[in-house]
Amino acid sequence: VIDPEPFSEEEDRAVAYGLSGVPLGIDEGVLYFGLAGTNSVDDEEVIPFFTTEREVFLEYDVTKLVHNLANPKRKVVGLLSSLPVEGLGPQAALRGQGAQPWMIVEQMRQLFEVRSLAPELAEVPEDVDVLMLVHPRALPPGTVYAIDQYVLRGGRVVAFVDPYSEAQPPVMAGGFMQPISSRRSGIDALLSAWGVTLGDEVVADLDFAPTVRMDQGGRVVTFHYPVWMNVTPHTFDQSDVVTGSLGNVAFGTPGYLEPAEGATTAFTPLVTTTPRAALFTGERIDAATASDPRGLLDEYTPQDRAYTMVARVSGKVGTAFPAGARSRSRTGSRGRSRPRRGRGVGRARPGRRRRPPRTFPSRPGTSRSSSSRTPTCSPTGSGWWWRSFSATGSRCRAPRTTPS
Repeated sequence: VIDPEPFSEEEDRAVAYGLSGVPLGIDEGVLYFGLAGTNSVDDEEVIPFFTTEREVFLEYDVTKLVHNLANPKRKVVGLLSSLPVEGLGPQAALRGQGAQPWMIVEQMRQLFEVRSLAPELAEVPEDVDVLMLVHPRALPPGTVYAIDQYVLRGGRVVAFVDPYSEAQPPVMAGGFMQPISSRRSGIDALLSAWGVTLGDEVVADLDFAPTVRMDQGGRVVTFHYPVWMNVTPHTFDQSDVVTGSLGNVAFGTPGYLEPAEGATTAFTPLVTTTPRAALFTGERIDAATASDPRGLLDEYTPQDRAYTMVARVSGKVGTAFPAGARSRSRTGSRGRSRPRRGRGVGRARPGRRRRPPRTFPSRPGTSRSSSSRTPTCSPTGSGWWWRSFSATGSRCRAPRTTPS
């Protein structure tokens, strides 16, 4: 602990590190109340001043400083999303759209190297430590295959999958906004290979429903909106290092996850609903949003079971491409079908008759089709995370209407 005297060498060092001084009064000097740290390779991390506004984040700020100094080479997070999680740029602000990255992305960049990955992906880079999928949908077959092979190599995935993504932007065609045909994430084949299924309905829980306000006919009405939830820690896995110390987590129109039949992976629920949870289809939510959202309360039917909204999946995983790369769609980048080249198929040359294809009779009761095996792997110490909601905050996407 250094208490710099005015006009001293220590004060010069404090200023050089970027610490902020607060004048105490006339002839009483300046107060420096911050933290500066260095490591063996001369990296510097600074908290300019410990303010009362960030008192509740004191442990987080100090831990982040120590972590950054102890780990100068940051882990690489590959980010692949169909949502504008990294903002839409300054031009979008002129159209009234979000120009800034989502808060969760900005927070991640303080601790990790976040690298955006293009939707057309031939291979996940070798130096990606964690692959983060946020509402992946309409991915090219080659990208799905690249993700599949990344996991088989032992890669780790954090996946945010959703049956009804409120954050999915509308499609523009001919200058007009087109209706959204589906809000569902589109990696069901990969989830099945990894031993997970995503339900078709949205899960709701009145025990966690916030009170929201809306204008209806010129008057403000308040009611509980069950498909938005402020989940309390008593439904978290308290023994897990990630969820054991979490506070409340907000969910908006989340889905639910289940272990797939015949799965070879271990499915560990981390955040669940109460047994009083109910289910709603996306179509019903659309209809309620267009007319009266309070109608969901009249149709609320408890299912007498708790649904898993966040889970960890680990262990031996299979592949979504048991036949290898050939089992991918044979569609080119422009959508044209590629002809299969094989025995009996060739190109006719000018002035020469095409030879008829050769046939090979099979013995009775036999087949010439080949068999394939599904490769699996068991990454040491690896795990996969799935969240059945879209995240716009540090852990999940908060409702667009501010709860009262």
